[in-house]
Amino acid sequence: MADIAKHALIGVSVSGTAQANVLPDSVKLSPGLRKIVESAGAISPTAAMTLGAEPVIEFSTNKINLCNTIAALSGTGLILYFKAYDAATGLGTGNVSVTIGAGLIEPVKLSGKAGEKADLAVRVHAVSSDGTTVPVAVGTTAATLTANSDFWMLGAVTLGSALSGVRSFDLNFGYSVAKNTGEDGYVFPTQAYSEKQAATMAIRCRQLAAATQALINTGGAETTISAVFDQLDEGGVPDGTYTVTGQKGLVSIDEVAGGAPGEVGITVDLLASAWAGTSYLQYATVAPGA
Repeated sequence: MADIAKHALIGVSVSGTAQANVLPDSVKLSPGLRKIVESAGAISPTAAMTLGAEPVIEFSTNKINLCNTIAALSGTGLILYFKAYDAATGLGTGNVSVTIGAGLIEPVKLSGKAGEKADLAVRVHAVSSDGTTVPVAVGTTAATLTANSDFWMLGAVTLGSALSGVRSFDLNFGYSVAKNTGEDGYVFPTQAYSEKQAATMAIRCRQLAAATQALINTGGAETTISAVFDQLDEGGVPDGTYTVTGQKGLVSIDEVAGGAPGEVGITVDLLASAWAGTSYLQYATVAPGA
């Protein structure tokens, strides 16, 4: 009996930079098909047509600073690298690659739990060069990966002042992506863009006194709504930081739970300071060893 082909995801390249820290079980390719299957009066279908297709690849990565805003893919686009297993030696020499040459990369959710690795969920929207060319290609390109050193853990969270007993922090980027699928009779979209964003932060902590409701309006030098992620080196020693800061928002109580100890869930609906505000979110990175 012939061996069943088995492949392992070993990395991903985004806009020309290859990384080895994608969580394999998180990868999903959705073709996004819209189709017609009709019988035209017969018992069984006699016609099938594709109305549209919007391919999307989703994955999560430990590299939480991979992207912090929606952006067009550049360079070689997005490439997922798989390597085939060899029956005798484990990973062999066979390679399979899945490439989206053009499209949008969208950060979906940044998540951190106390004492665990943080991760970033990402969504990539593929677009076609002419509306008819399939935007996802399967090939045999081999990966040249960078070192897998991007591990981060949730550190201090500030909401007016530093919170104690923080259990988790989530940033939902809240993008809505629009596409022009179907225009001029094209099956695949040729354009994808962000039409709006409604970002939220969610904090869960054991500091019940933090359960307040207020409108936070910060100045440029303040860090009223912020979360620090510490980059870990060998031995678990912090080596560099990545800080996410919300400039303005509405703080509300999401849940107060009993038990020993009690916990409070806090939601921050982030606001822009103007219609096209640029101070929605801010990011600061201190390089490892700095």
